[in-house]
Amino acid sequence: MPTTVVLIILSASIGSGALVAIAMWFYFRMKRLEATGGADLKDLDRLAEQVAALRDQLLATREEMGELHERVDFAERMLARGQPERLELPKPPDR
Repeated sequence: MPTTVVLIILSASIGSGALVAIAMWFYFRMKRLEATGGADLKDLDRLAEQVAALRDQLLATREEMGELHERVDFAERMLARGQPERLELPKPPDR
């Protein structure tokens, strides 16, 4: 029975110590975020690079969409003309 009580007290001490450590980490993390305006400079630089890369991808996608739109318009105009008369190839001469 005494070993059970010791284990319970030990577990409670370790658990409460871990909770205090986590609370202190959050406290100091919040203080650091408040001091830097909510983000680290490294994070801002990384985010700026990601935004620039996404902007480049968006512009490339818009360009591709414009080209595809032109192709679809061309295909629609060709289909609207109707079936062109089929050209018949000349028959090869008999040997």
